[in-house]
Amino acid sequence: MDKSKDGYICVHEIEGLMNELKGEFTSIIGHDPNWKTIIDSLDTNNDGKLDFNEFISAATNRVILLNEENLIKAFSILDTNDDGRVSA
Repeated sequence: MDKSKDGYICVHEIEGLMNELKGEFTSIIGHDPNWKTIIDSLDTNNDGKLDFNEFISAATNRVILLNEENLIKAFSILDTNDDGRVSA
């Protein structure tokens, strides 16, 4: 993801990756997110890019990850036959 190999993830790098995965990613979340807004919300030192610590903090922040919308999306991915249950 860090194409410039400078130790940071900036908006154009994440947008490039997500454009490569566009169909797959969009089908999971249902829309194209605004990556600048997302990076801005995770960029704690306000330098316009994510460093390793900011990335790890966002990736492990349960408040961000475990909201109702994300849980519903995750469940719907696991509920492969749409019966409202997750089976082995």
